[in-house]
Amino acid sequence: MKIKELISRFADSYRESVRRFSLTFAASVALALLICYMIIVEDYDDIVGYFTMAVALGMLVSLYVSLLRERYGFSPLISLAASVISILVCTVLLDRYDDNTFMIMAYFGVCACVVCLIVFEVYRTAGSESTFGYLLSQAFYTGLLTTVVEVGVCICIAAFDNLIYGIDDVWKVYEVLSVLIYTVIGVNHFLASIPQQGEEVSMPNAYSLIINKASLVIYLLLLVILYIYLFKSIITLNLPKGRINIFASIALLMFCGYYLSVRGEQQDAHKSYLRIGGWLMLPIVLIQAVAIYIRVSELGLTAWRCLSLACNLVAILFIIDAILMKKVKWLFAAMAVICLLVSVGPLNCVSVANRWQQGIIEKVLKDNGMLTADNVIIPNSNVPAEQQKRLLSAYDYLDDQARETLSDRQQYLISAPPGTLYGFDVDPGYRPDVTAVYFSTKLEIYPVTGFVAFRPVSYFSGYYERSDLTVMIEEYDLTEQIRQFALSFDEENPPETLRFEVEGGVLEVSRLNVEYDSDQHINYVSLDGYLLYR
Repeated sequence: MKIKELISRFADSYRESVRRFSLTFAASVALALLICYMIIVEDYDDIVGYFTMAVALGMLVSLYVSLLRERYGFSPLISLAASVISILVCTVLLDRYDDNTFMIMAYFGVCACVVCLIVFEVYRTAGSESTFGYLLSQAFYTGLLTTVVEVGVCICIAAFDNLIYGIDDVWKVYEVLSVLIYTVIGVNHFLASIPQQGEEVSMPNAYSLIINKASLVIYLLLLVILYIYLFKSIITLNLPKGRINIFASIALLMFCGYYLSVRGEQQDAHKSYLRIGGWLMLPIVLIQAVAIYIRVSELGLTAWRCLSLACNLVAILFIIDAILMKKVKWLFAAMAVICLLVSVGPLNCVSVANRWQQGIIEKVLKDNGMLTADNVIIPNSNVPAEQQKRLLSAYDYLDDQARETLSDRQQYLISAPPGTLYGFDVDPGYRPDVTAVYFSTKLEIYPVTGFVAFRPVSYFSGYYERSDLTVMIEEYDLTEQIRQFALSFDEENPPETLRFEVEGGVLEVSRLNVEYDSDQHINYVSLDGYLLYR
């Protein structure tokens, strides 16, 4: 394809996007200009930041209302009114409840909800189960295109800055151009790919190849590893806690991405893959649910665990749909509802987690006779160690939350230090005889004169306790050198550099964390540095 033809096609698609979604285009320009203003000025009023956030929401609302207008044919004034009202209301609320956790959470929840509704409406407009895969492929293409343009422009600016005339605050120029390219050009070019009523869409061959070959192989390999871990947990009766969550979540995300990408394919093989994949993911979801249950039983529900449960619910909906092969568009309607539930109203994840932690504290207090009929707390130092740990964990969680998120009752439960309020203030698992040492080098450039090679190294012993840790970095035993450094470390006058001698060279330490007990046994080491060879 000739460059002239490529530019012509790009310009045609861009004009089509501006014609169809003129309000969204105007909002994207306003958003880009506001962000550029904040980059240039730096010291701007809070209202500018809140208005920028409101314009971003207004851009999403304008896109959703524009899609509805294409379907139902109502007046453009209604679209304009909906966009303007959403911007004004959002600005007023964000400014009125300045830096309020609930308001910020509601903002992002509403944004996520509108995005889900946009995808739902695009599915209704196109009428094809391949819509999401098509949109994702277009997003990749647009991202690649805008990145190439941005890199090319930044290289030209760098050449001008270094060779012709020095530009003050050149990094601001880079940031401003990046914002303009991605927001004004990239976003509107992507919007041109949104199908119109009854338009047939399909995934490009290159994207289909990536999904059906590369990503599927990686997903299946990760699934095999998770099943091996699952069988290992069953055989050893060692139920998982937190380690599996991240990998199970990645597997679920990959399954959902693959499912949405090939959902519209007509080949029986694809449908079989989806159904089998749905059944195979059920045990993974189950074991992840067990891991979350164990963590919740030990330390209670937190806001992040609430979000994790919501994501698991969405994954279960995808798995059920993969098995039953119903209309995928309704999944996005369900996701919109879930986004609202966890961010707005009494079931938002912060309030639910706070009430859960409040329940833990009140249960421990009642079980140990520390709560009177008038709900007054009576200190008691004879609480069993395990219950002390649960109560102090819940106390720490509530104490870390923003005060506007806590009810009066919750604030009373943490109204004083634990020692004063409960009669104890030290976690039973805490060991007062452990000393922690932290070192960080002041060097920015390492001296390498006299050395012929170097290699970066890292070491992490893990958080589990050992009576006396042997520190082996590569083939070198550094236990004694680290022990002597930790024992002689002066926190008031730390050394600027740290080197450990090894056979044939030295270990130049950039960061070192050490914990040792009263018997001078090393219990924990975390180290980063470079091995320099003579």
